[in-house]
Amino acid sequence: MEVEEEKTDISDKGDATGDEDVSKKETVSKEKLNIVLNKLRSSSSKDIFRALHYIRNRVINKNSGINAFHQCGGIKQLMKMLSSNNEDIQSLVLSILGNCCCHLIKNETFCDELLINGLPEKLTVLLKKTINAKIHRRVCRLIGNMAQSHRLARELHKSNISLYVVPILRSAECIELQQTAITAIKWLWKTDKYHYEMLRIAAVKTVASYLDTENEQLLKTILQTLVVFTQPCVDLTALQITGNGNGYVSIVSKINLPIVRVLICNLSHSPPARVELSKAGVVPSIIDRLEGGGKIDSYLITSLCLLCRESMIRASLRKTPSGFKTILSLLMNPKAKPFYLELLSAISQFNYDKPSLIIMIKGGLINVLVERLSEYTKAYGSPHQESVPASVAPMSPSSPSSPWSSPSSPPMNATTSDSGMYSPRCITPDSDSGSSSPYVHFPKFYFDTYPEGHLGVDGCIVEILSQITYLQIPLACLASKTTINTFLDYMVGLKYPQSKQNYIKATKALSSIVRCKHYFNILLGGESILAIERSLCRALHPDCWECKRLRETGREVLNELGTAAQSGLGEGELTYRLATVSDNVRESVSLAIPHVIKQPNLLNSLLFGHNALKYLLDSLITRIDEAVPSLHNLFTSLSIKNPQVPFEICQQCEVASMRKESNISFSLDDGSRVMANKESLSHSCPVFEAMFRGGFVESKQSTVHITDMSMDCLSHLTRVINEYCSCVLPKDLSTLLEMITATDRFLLPDLTSKILSVVMNSTLSHSTCSAIYDWSVTIGQQLSIGANIPCQVIKYLFVADMPSSCRVNATRLILEGNCAQKFTQDLTDIIKTRLQHYTKNQRFINYKMV
Repeated sequence: MEVEEEKTDISDKGDATGDEDVSKKETVSKEKLNIVLNKLRSSSSKDIFRALHYIRNRVINKNSGINAFHQCGGIKQLMKMLSSNNEDIQSLVLSILGNCCCHLIKNETFCDELLINGLPEKLTVLLKKTINAKIHRRVCRLIGNMAQSHRLARELHKSNISLYVVPILRSAECIELQQTAITAIKWLWKTDKYHYEMLRIAAVKTVASYLDTENEQLLKTILQTLVVFTQPCVDLTALQITGNGNGYVSIVSKINLPIVRVLICNLSHSPPARVELSKAGVVPSIIDRLEGGGKIDSYLITSLCLLCRESMIRASLRKTPSGFKTILSLLMNPKAKPFYLELLSAISQFNYDKPSLIIMIKGGLINVLVERLSEYTKAYGSPHQESVPASVAPMSPSSPSSPWSSPSSPPMNATTSDSGMYSPRCITPDSDSGSSSPYVHFPKFYFDTYPEGHLGVDGCIVEILSQITYLQIPLACLASKTTINTFLDYMVGLKYPQSKQNYIKATKALSSIVRCKHYFNILLGGESILAIERSLCRALHPDCWECKRLRETGREVLNELGTAAQSGLGEGELTYRLATVSDNVRESVSLAIPHVIKQPNLLNSLLFGHNALKYLLDSLITRIDEAVPSLHNLFTSLSIKNPQVPFEICQQCEVASMRKESNISFSLDDGSRVMANKESLSHSCPVFEAMFRGGFVESKQSTVHITDMSMDCLSHLTRVINEYCSCVLPKDLSTLLEMITATDRFLLPDLTSKILSVVMNSTLSHSTCSAIYDWSVTIGQQLSIGANIPCQVIKYLFVADMPSSCRVNATRLILEGNCAQKFTQDLTDIIKTRLQHYTKNQRFINYKMV
């Protein structure tokens, strides 16, 4: 805002009388204004002085008067009078020009006129030649108003005016002169191109040397100017703010002033300034202001976060009472949500500071981080909902290097710049009037929008948690059920490969947790093993690249967990829990064993020696969603193979159209009839051959009655007896199964094998498992080739590649049928037989290795 001079500031006190009454009159006319301007050409200094006094108090006291004065050529005449030897006249001219600048500074014609008449050079000459403090003050005021035009400011710099303003300020004793000179320097500084020149003449240091002033208005001007100097804060500027040696101490001592908090925030971007602020005791002062978590001070929060980049300040914060407590309380405060990224980035600076990390962990750091990560996941997590074929799997982008790369001291950024990673540079109002607030609009930090090359909220959290896992200190909350579930939800919800680095870090952190033997008891008690399998290892979609990626990660994590589970400590914990009286505990442990135990001898001991298999099979009734994947992993661990083999089904061939003329009719129990060729049947089937050629009564009948067979079954049977092809077989499962029984009844073992092969290798799926298993138990096992069908179906069910939900539904249908007991018995027999064989093989391998 332009600075306007008081109307009573004149050199001749006698002329001031009556000004108050005169100023209330109407603006003078152009005719009278021209008369006044003509008096400026007078040879009498007194007439000129009176005319100037009249212009200042009667003409330019209103905007319309300033415009009229400019249009009548008054500015040009004033320029000529700056060369006068009368200092009183010079002073009045400067006062009028300063007031005109307030209104006309944005007027290009006015600026042109100032430049054409060489005002910048004339002002430089005035400062150079005169020692009058009053003229100095009014020149500085005029410079401040002119410099608000970038165009005029550049010309002022070209005239080297700052070379004279700074020394004048350095020797000034008058408060008014100090204030106008500082204001002029502030506006001259806003021309970025000339910062170095002003630093070279110690402009910043000179302004900062007045920080100890007791004048409130001057102090306010100094602080506002220093805020402008530090936008942005370069190291040379930071060094000069020391002023007479106690500049930073003075700044910190005034931290209760809002404008000082803006200044500290700006200074915190510079490493030298951060060191000086620390020496001045800024950390305790900021903590005192922030402690309590009441009103959120955005500048102090940002300052504290930036200060944490310095190792000596991190040490100071560690020794400050309530230092870390304050940071964590802010991270838990919903009002401070826009600053979560800054706070997390600040905490990450302590990644290699073990004592500080331990203090924060004791203060609840892990729980706070987990809560923030859970909040992020709920807001921005996006699990894939559709199958992603491998052919269209996203390409992995190049991996950006982690900003945390040096184990000696955490770097500040991915780059060496101290630019606004934490916040945009602070801005202070331009007004000298004191009516404007020093606060600015502070942009919020959003969870999903981060500067390129920097970590986001989730990235910082995962980075910190990863570092905590490397401390080699048992921390129960790190392996808690909440922490593990939060990690899993986050990993599943991450967009890949956009967040590849965060996914890798989260995986490494999770692996580090499960690998620690001290956590195995907690992980087992919190059912985290089941949670890992449930979240990562269960494919939601067939042939899905995303599901495969998650499954591979889950298996790697479970393999890491298996190292602890198969140790002496792990075995003892599993055995102890299986011996407890709690059914829920035994059931939970039994469900987890197949996911982490791979050693045959240990498996055999736990499953049969401690009855884990019994509890696992019992859980098929109570927790089938967990029991079925557990059995699937057990079958995989025992290397049980899928009985299905590649099988091609003929879609259509000539066999389907090759039929001989019918000459025999079969009647069925339901009254329906099926026509066939007697010779073809006799030639291909021994039963029909005996029936038609063996002297039985059927040989003389034109219609033969067949019992216990459906029309569809007999119709398809008569077609495939002579010429078999899979394309002629029925699509209906019940008819296929009936045909197997019928072919066995009519002594057609080859045909029985062929049809059974179609059923087991083609028709058998998760949707038909239940029907085929029930048939195999009630009917199929009675056939000469059907003894192993129930076990084959079970092996397919728990080994074949299918979505976990389909496997669970198929198992549920079997258990809801009439063969549930037989199903569990078959499962036990399969596992026991395979485990005994597997154990023998393993002992043989170990013997050979020895």
